[in-house]
Amino acid sequence: ARNFDNACLGVNADANGTTVPYESVYRKLHNQNQGIIQSSTVTFAQLNNLLSIIEQGPYFDPSKIAFIAHPSLMATLRGLVDNQNRPILVDPLGGTTPTLFGYPIKYTFGAQVSTVAGGSGHPFIMAANTDLLINGQRAGIETQVSRDAKFDTDGVLLKVRARRAFKCADADGIAILEKTA
Repeated sequence: ARNFDNACLGVNADANGTTVPYESVYRKLHNQNQGIIQSSTVTFAQLNNLLSIIEQGPYFDPSKIAFIAHPSLMATLRGLVDNQNRPILVDPLGGTTPTLFGYPIKYTFGAQVSTVAGGSGHPFIMAANTDLLINGQRAGIETQVSRDAKFDTDGVLLKVRARRAFKCADADGIAILEKTA
């Protein structure tokens, strides 16, 4: 799941079908030279600017907007306050989905810039119209149990396969704040 998330969101190389299976959101924004803010810190003003990029775009729909962030940014987000000294991350530990500026926020280790799927690099937070992040599923998860006897290990082998695909429909409804240090 981490590799898939990273392949979809943060790989900064061109798709090659193997180590880079898809054109990621980061790569699409980079190729169009738009929507990526790079900074050594994450501040309230930068998050506000990040959200304003997509609010001014043609795909802004408040019911479809969500944030996706790397877990390493959680502490930073919990510590940010607005101009009235109120925390901007609402209900970070409660029973509901936490929100940032009223939009849900989800966390994934895939939200980092890397050169290959599953690699590591700078973490980021992304604001996006989720309708533009298309996840294709060819079939459900398929499993097969080996019929070979493994007497020496008392084991049975299990193969699992999931066929997935990804496409970023349009970069105009997505923006990324990359933490570079």
